[in-house]
Amino acid sequence: MTDWQDAEFRGERFTGQEIVGERLLDVTFYDCDLSAVQLVDVTMARAQFVRCRMSGLVAANVKAIDVVFDDCKLDEANFRFSTWERATFTGCDLSTAEFCSARLATSRFEGCMLHGTDFDKASMTGTRLHGSRLDGVRGGEALRGVVIGSDQVLPLSMAVFGALEISIDDD
Repeated sequence: MTDWQDAEFRGERFTGQEIVGERLLDVTFYDCDLSAVQLVDVTMARAQFVRCRMSGLVAANVKAIDVVFDDCKLDEANFRFSTWERATFTGCDLSTAEFCSARLATSRFEGCMLHGTDFDKASMTGTRLHGSRLDGVRGGEALRGVVIGSDQVLPLSMAVFGALEISIDDD
């Protein structure tokens, strides 16, 4: 196992790389391309990703504490079975990303695009979704315990109604 510790990367291209068994500790990535990167058995603590392109990232089974994603493109990312504690996603495009069976304890999605994002069987108690686009979110039953703003009630209700097989019929 190798550590990436106290490092800063600017404009680097990691496209398609496989990173196995690494620990990313106190690292920052600015304007990097991590598209289609596979993180296998990776642990992250106090890592930051700023304005990074991370389309198709595979971060299944990742364990992360105090990790920040700021203004990143994370569409179609795979975060299945990952564990996030105090993670912050700000202004990120997470369209059609998958957080199936992920644990997102006290995490934040602030101003993110979550259209089509799948939270099926995720544990999200205490997760805050303020300012995020929630239309088309999947896995509504996993949203138990999340915190939203009043402007998010209608878009989120559709995901919850779908998960609970509630029909709306005016007849």
